[in-house]
Amino acid sequence: MRIRLPLDWLFVFGLTVSVYTAANFVLPRVFENFFATYVFQPLFLILLAVLIARLPGQRAAGKLSGRPLLVKIALAAALFQIYLAVVAGFFEKFGHSPYSLTPRGVVTNLVYVGAGLAGAEFSRAWLINRLCRKPAVFLPFLIALLYTVFSLPFSQFAVLRKTVEEAVQFFGSTFLPLFAENLLASVFAMWGGALPALAYRGVLQAFYWFSPVLPDLNWAMKALVGTVVPVVGVVVVQQVFLARAHPGRFRKQAGGGLVWWVGSVSPGASACSERRASLGSVLDSDLREYQALDGGDVPARGAVAHLGLCLSRRSALGSERRSMERAVARDGHRCRRRSPRAGAAPV
Repeated sequence: MRIRLPLDWLFVFGLTVSVYTAANFVLPRVFENFFATYVFQPLFLILLAVLIARLPGQRAAGKLSGRPLLVKIALAAALFQIYLAVVAGFFEKFGHSPYSLTPRGVVTNLVYVGAGLAGAEFSRAWLINRLCRKPAVFLPFLIALLYTVFSLPFSQFAVLRKTVEEAVQFFGSTFLPLFAENLLASVFAMWGGALPALAYRGVLQAFYWFSPVLPDLNWAMKALVGTVVPVVGVVVVQQVFLARAHPGRFRKQAGGGLVWWVGSVSPGASACSERRASLGSVLDSDLREYQALDGGDVPARGAVAHLGLCLSRRSALGSERRSMERAVARDGHRCRRRSPRAGAAPV
C-alpha cells in the first residue's frame, strides 16, 4: 500500500522531531540542567500540544461512541500492569522512590510529566490518525518505535557499545518495556485518539513518579512485567474493535479465537447463538426419530397398532417441531435487534 505524506503531516512530524532533538541535544548545552529539563523542555512540549490542538482535528479509526470503552480498557491495562509489578516486587524486593516527594518536588515533577504526556500523546494521535483512515498495524508500530527513541536520553544508548550482557540488560529492562508501552499507546491513539493513550500512560507515570515505594525488579522481571500486559492489550483492543467495526465478518468464525471477545461485546447475540444451537440439536434428534418411525424400524405389533403409533408420533413430533421453529424464529428476531448494526456499532 502506497502512503502519500501530506504537507501538514510532514510539518507536524518535523516539529515533533525538532522539539525532542532540542530537548536532548540543544537545551542541555545552552541552559543549566534544571532549567533545561524542568522549565524549557516542558514549555516546548506544552507549546507542541497546544499547536496540534489548534490544527484541524483528525478522526480516529474507531467511532466516538466506542471511546468510553477504550478508556476503560486503557485504565484496566494500566492498573493490571501496576498490579503485576507489585506482585513481582513481593518475589524480588521493594525500594524507595528515587524522585523527590516534597511539595516542591511533586509540583515540579507533575509539570514535567504532564507536559511530556500532553506533547507526546497529542502529537502521536495526530500523526497516526492523519494517515490511518482505516485500522492498520505498520504505522502505529513505526510511531511507537519513534517515540521510544524520543523518550530515552540519548546517553543511555552508549551502553550498546559496551559488553553484550549490558546491552541485553538495557534492551530487556528499558527499551523493550518502553517500546511495548508506546505500542499499546499508539494502538489506543489509532482507535480512540489521545484520550485513551493519556489514560493508560498517565496512570503508569503517576505510579512510578509519585509512589513513595516502588518494586525493585531485576532486568528479566522488568522485561516480563513491562511487555506481557501491553502485548495482550494490543491483541485485545485489535480483536474487540475490529469485531465491533465488522461484526458480520467475525460472526462467521463460530469456532475461531475471536468468539469470546465478540460474545463479550454483544452478550445478547452470544445467548441467542447458544439458544439456536440447543434448539437445533433437539430438532435434529426429532428428525432422526421421525425418520426411524417412518422407515419401519419400530417392531410392528399388529398393523392397526403400528399405524396408530406412527400417526400419533408424527402428530406429536410435528407440533413440537413447529413450536421449536417458532422459538428459533423468535430468538433470531431478538438476535437481530440486540446485535449492533453496521452503522450504529460503537467502535
